[in-house]
Amino acid sequence: MSFYSGLSATAAKLLLKYGQSVVLKHESGGTIDPATGVVTVPATENTATGYGVASRYKNAEVDGTLIRASDQRLVLEKVSTVPQAGWRAQVSGKEYKVMDVMPVSPGNEDVIYICQLRLN
Repeated sequence: MSFYSGLSATAAKLLLKYGQSVVLKHESGGTIDPATGVVTVPATENTATGYGVASRYKNAEVDGTLIRASDQRLVLEKVSTVPQAGWRAQVSGKEYKVMDVMPVSPGNEDVIYICQLRLN
């Protein structure tokens, strides 16, 4: 186990203890017939679960365009699949759209993810 794997495990334990459950969802696959616009193979919904802490952005960080006053910052443990912009996240019974993801990756190994969430 590398130093950063241990750091990731410690972060996961702390987020489990002090955070809340987070469910990330995204669709993959599926095809649409370009001639007819009809779905020929339905997309599959994929989920990843983990623990995280959501908080508001500071007023100084809110610019009204890239970051809105209602956006949330989510500190998320390292989950099975790296979250991507456009995914959906369920936190505290609300569904958000993932706007941006910043992996914290010292030594090129993901430890946690910091996600910007926006209410759908």
